Amino acid sequence: MRPLGSLLGDFLRNFQDDADKTELFLRELWPDVVGPELARRTRPLALRCGRLEVGVPAAQWVRELEPFSQAIRDAVNQFWGTRMVLSVEFRVSDFVLL
Repeated sequence: MRPLGSLLGDFLRNFQDDADKTELFLRELWPDVVGPELARRTRPLALRCGRLEVGVPAAQWVRELEPFSQAIRDAVNQFWGTRMVLSVEFRVSDFVLL
């Protein structure tokens, strides 16, 4: 038997070439990827050409989270089991609910 985590990674990798489906799964799994505390204040907005856009509620959050962009990139890539995110960019977004 294989661990559930490896099965999920295999499943998610099947969609990595479909940006819309990948973004949908990323939004749904965001709390599992970055943790519930960070997920309450951020939201993945788009993933294009290896660049993940993450929405935050205010400019202050952009400044506070920029030092953690590599850690978030690594968390997403580890969760997916592939290097689909090359960089993370934060931007203020109305779509982030606190």
